[in-house]
Amino acid sequence: MPTLLFLFLCALLLGAATGYLFRFTARGATSRPSRLVCIGMLGGIVGTLIFQLLVNTTGAPLWLLPLLIVSQVWLWLGPFGPKRHAS
Repeated sequence: MPTLLFLFLCALLLGAATGYLFRFTARGATSRPSRLVCIGMLGGIVGTLIFQLLVNTTGAPLWLLPLLIVSQVWLWLGPFGPKRHAS
């Protein structure tokens, strides 16, 4: 169980860091930059859940977890993310 908790906390940190980095690469300033970090943490949670499901069903390797988290956060903040209004 401690390994799962450690994996979960690392996924939260990676998601938050990815959301924070997205803040600097976004096209234009957002009115609520903390929202990007929260979406990143949510992406870390969902990425961990998907990874655990894949491990239990197919025996997925550990290197897949960071890829899942980064792609999840990128999709939620990028193409499927909030739309920016042209000013």
